[in-house]
Amino acid sequence: MTLMARALGRIPRVKLAPGNQPRLVEFCSLGCALAEVTGGSAAEFMAQFEASRQDGIARTIDASPVAAAVVAWLEKHPAGVYGPAKTLFESVGPYRPQHADPWPRSSKGFADGLRRVAPALRALGIEVRSHGRIGGNVYWSIERRAEDLSLSSPASPENPFA
Repeated sequence: MTLMARALGRIPRVKLAPGNQPRLVEFCSLGCALAEVTGGSAAEFMAQFEASRQDGIARTIDASPVAAAVVAWLEKHPAGVYGPAKTLFESVGPYRPQHADPWPRSSKGFADGLRRVAPALRALGIEVRSHGRIGGNVYWSIERRAEDLSLSSPASPENPFA
């Protein structure tokens, strides 16, 4: 029997803890099964998966001047903010990293940057949300999430293999 067939046969016995189910639950179930049939453990696979996920989040934050500026701004303004994109653009702008990729030229470019980095910031416990157009402006909020979710995943659907 091939390694993949053995791993696929093992999937029904893989149990991921309810609080430890990442968004890629099927991938993790297969990875855990593959680790087990090759002599490793599901816990080792999940530790490597989490380390890789954290590395990806860190690279996203480091690669985006908008994300880095939001993190730095929120350290000085822990209450967060709700307001038009233009106001946030002007408020967060002074916190942009020096010698980084180009900073957006407009509040629309800034809002586009916020939209792109929102998932990575959410993984750090920072909620960035567009509230849509109100009057002539698009309103956004930036705030720390109420519960301590730093470095955890959003809720996942039920594991179909469990």
